[in-house]
Amino acid sequence: MQLLRGDFRINESTHFITEFNVAVVGLSQCGSPTAPSPYTTITKNPGGNILQHLGTSRNRRIITNTFIIMNTVEVIVEYAGKNLSAYIKGVPIVTVGNDLSEIEHNMREAIDLYLEDNPEPCEILTGEYELKFRLDTATFINYYSGIFTKAALSRITGINERQLWHYAAGVHKPRRKQAEKIQQGITSLTKELEAVILI
Repeated sequence: MQLLRGDFRINESTHFITEFNVAVVGLSQCGSPTAPSPYTTITKNPGGNILQHLGTSRNRRIITNTFIIMNTVEVIVEYAGKNLSAYIKGVPIVTVGNDLSEIEHNMREAIDLYLEDNPEPCEILTGEYELKFRLDTATFINYYSGIFTKAALSRITGINERQLWHYAAGVHKPRRKQAEKIQQGITSLTKELEAVILI
């Protein structure tokens, strides 16, 4: 685990560091800070890790922020016929669930059990972390098939309905451009629905 102390410029919407002069302060196992490294200039937050703001101190015109680096742990969710399965690459943890809410609950529970049984866990699960759940195209289409028919999804994304059936069945894997079209279509629909006010 690491603490960052220094003068920061923060993107207010993402809370990512964009530029700062910072000292990296390590934490010992008991939580007491070790000696800081020399100040250095970094142009962006390495790896895009999300930061938890621990506090701000002011000394004349200098504002010093203290953050803790949080690892982003990607959870891969896949369609398993009658339910969903999920795993973390490089970590011996697998879980199942009937929906995404159950997957998240079961994954957090599985991680807690793994950490209890492993005093020296995989590096990705050491210190502070947040879970990010990722679905491939086939999983998305199949999981939301009760909400989006293939015809509806075709209208939203502009992708041929037959092609969507192939993606769902795993016959073809969409190229990146096609996956981005699906993502953009869903994002556009989400924004449109968020703007609706019922009377």
